Amino acid sequence: MPNPPIKIARPFHEWLTPPNENGCRLFTGHVMKNGYGTTVSILKKYEKMLAHRKAWMLAYGPIPDGLHVLHKCDVRNCCEPTHLFLGTNLDNIKDRIQKGRSVSRPGCMSTKGKFTPEQIRDIRAEERLTIAQLSRKYNSHWNTIRDIKVRNSYKEQP
Repeated sequence: MPNPPIKIARPFHEWLTPPNENGCRLFTGHVMKNGYGTTVSILKKYEKMLAHRKAWMLAYGPIPDGLHVLHKCDVRNCCEPTHLFLGTNLDNIKDRIQKGRSVSRPGCMSTKGKFTPEQIRDIRAEERLTIAQLSRKYNSHWNTIRDIKVRNSYKEQP
């Protein structure tokens, strides 16, 4: 019985779309929920890497330690090398803020915040109930209540 044919991986460029109206070449392989594409690493066998990092390395060479590959176009699965640039973590944060993609909401304003400003004030003002009793009252873990009381969380609230 003959051996089955060996599958040869597709070259990276075959996973990219032709340039769209913005010049982006989108990665068509596995795209994670956060919008970034992942592909087989060119650094270590059996590991994955972000597709835009691979695009940079194939076009320009190794990425120096401590640097990120950032997108000028802000399209996470874009792998067009001319849309990519190197930057530090701080550059990445500044770029994200400058482009309005970084929304930080403190405490109660957060979409993940559980407590209203009134509840925070009540928890902090409460002196008769123990932390365990407060955690039952507010249906929350005692660590959360303690962190509110000692101002490790919801710091912006009075």
